Amino acid sequence: MISSKSVKELCTICITANPVVDHPNITYIKQTIESLDHIQGIEGATILLAHDGNEGNLISDEIYAQYMDNLERYIAEAPRDFKIVSLQHREYLTGNLKNAMRYVTTPFVFNIQHDTPFIRAVNVSTVLTDMLNHPQMKHVRFNRRPNFFKGFDKRGPNCIWEEFRTENNAYIKTNGWSATNHIARTDYLNDLLSTVNKRSPEKFVMQMAVKPPPWREWLGTFLYGGFDEPAYTTHEDARRLVDFWSVY
Repeated sequence: MISSKSVKELCTICITANPVVDHPNITYIKQTIESLDHIQGIEGATILLAHDGNEGNLISDEIYAQYMDNLERYIAEAPRDFKIVSLQHREYLTGNLKNAMRYVTTPFVFNIQHDTPFIRAVNVSTVLTDMLNHPQMKHVRFNRRPNFFKGFDKRGPNCIWEEFRTENNAYIKTNGWSATNHIARTDYLNDLLSTVNKRSPEKFVMQMAVKPPPWREWLGTFLYGGFDEPAYTTHEDARRLVDFWSVY
């Protein structure tokens, strides 16, 4: 297994965030940051707090600035290596991820959404070890629901649902792809984002994921955990969406 020093050199953590109606409170992102206590093997890793720009339809620029001030005060006292990166204008999740990836110099990136905290323990060093040993693993997703064969994992006639075990962990190979909490190869994610022409990378990728090989094999998507395993994250729904995200 790789050491914590190696994890710092291998993986950058990126928490993506955007304006929400609860700002200037930092409730959602604070809860997600604190949930990193569930994550083993990330000691010393750089944590990017990647923020989309504000378009003014939910909150004012003044409130968003107050939120950023509150966040800066919070992380100044937190025992982790944080860096805030921000967009000047609203570019949605795709643009926010593209901007954040400019600051990633490690071969892997651990993307986390600001309102999706972890609720169960994960040892990231073992996941990175597995991804190093198994090049076909390009994107490992941490589910918001139990690992049931449903939702977009079951979409289309070319869907994949196969258990895959390493010496460290159980996974499920799937062609379901989501930007919800995941670890990805940096070059893979940059290549994928360069092809996305929609606000949300999920919507673009899932249009392609139902296609036959070689596209679905290129995706290299896996779920962390075996069949029927309970959820590793929960969605706090900072945007007040309905059950759209339940498919994940």
